[in-house]
Amino acid sequence: MEGEQSLKLGRRIQERREQMGLSLRELANRAGVTASFLSQLERGQSNPSLKSLQAIANTLDVSIFYLLVEESSDSHYLVRNRQGPHFFLSDSNVDLEAISPGPRVDKKMLAFVGRLQPGYDHEVVPSRLSTQECIHILKGSLRVALEAADYILKTGDSMTFDGMDLRRLTVVGEEETVYLSFSTPPWV
Repeated sequence: MEGEQSLKLGRRIQERREQMGLSLRELANRAGVTASFLSQLERGQSNPSLKSLQAIANTLDVSIFYLLVEESSDSHYLVRNRQGPHFFLSDSNVDLEAISPGPRVDKKMLAFVGRLQPGYDHEVVPSRLSTQECIHILKGSLRVALEAADYILKTGDSMTFDGMDLRRLTVVGEEETVYLSFSTPPWV
């Protein structure tokens, strides 16, 4: 994440933490991160891993997109090809591009394009709140591990599930996997 994005992310984490009446140390303990890391994150001086970002978002009862995507006041929201709010989490080689408005405007759905490189294998921090998720594979193959079963999705495949059931995502094969994801976010 670049400097400006890191500052915005830090401000949104701090803003939400304060809305919930949590001290920095309380949030850090509940999310399983150190208070010093969280302090650096809130000041835009550190970049989170995908896992720590998920843990912080879950503790704050929001999706990671609530923290990453700024709201839009536009009544119509147009995203040109590859020009949406873009986030690259270098620790996990995850490239995400939001294709729906920021979380405070569109309270019914979030949409993004994800790009995952070969070798990507991520254990998901389970959400504490129910969401409806839909994944559609545009290119490549993705193993989706849910609480009850595993599925291999290939180009053109789609599936829906409750976000609380998601356990792991793994790229299958030696090709980049590109997917669309739609979800009903856990709003406050």
